Parts: sequence; structure tokens; C-alpha cells
Amino acid sequence: MVFPSFIAIRNARWLTRHHASARSRLLLRHCDDRQMSGLQFARDTYYYDIKPLLSLATTHFAPSSQHTRSARRLDE
Repeated sequence: MVFPSFIAIRNARWLTRHHASARSRLLLRHCDDRQMSGLQFARDTYYYDIKPLLSLATTHFAPSSQHTRSARRLDE
């Protein structure tokens, strides 16, 4: 299965407004229906490059080193 290199986010204005620091790291481009051949999306749909989103998710939701140390201590 081939995954697309972009994901569609319908409420992109909310996302960028509430995550201003993420705005500079995300590749944001506005596409209309004519630019997406064969795909029907609303005109206000925004497409984000998935790689910066994945790196953003791993930096924000990755366990901190302190949590990793305490989990390692419990395993011993």
C-alpha cells in the first residue's frame, strides 16, 4: 500500500492559530480542486506535508528522559 506524502486537515486555520510555533515548521499550502487531479476536496482544505507533522508529533509526545529512566528502574 502506498501512503500519500500529505494529509488533509479541514480545520487548518484553527490548528495554525492555536499552534503558532508549529506554523513555521509545517509546510502549509492551500490547494483548490483543480490542483488535486482526480481527488475531490473542499476548497478550504489545507494539505500538510506529513514528514514535518510526524517530527512535530514525536517531539511533543515522546516520553521525556526522566520518564524513560523511571520506567527502566521499574523493569529492573
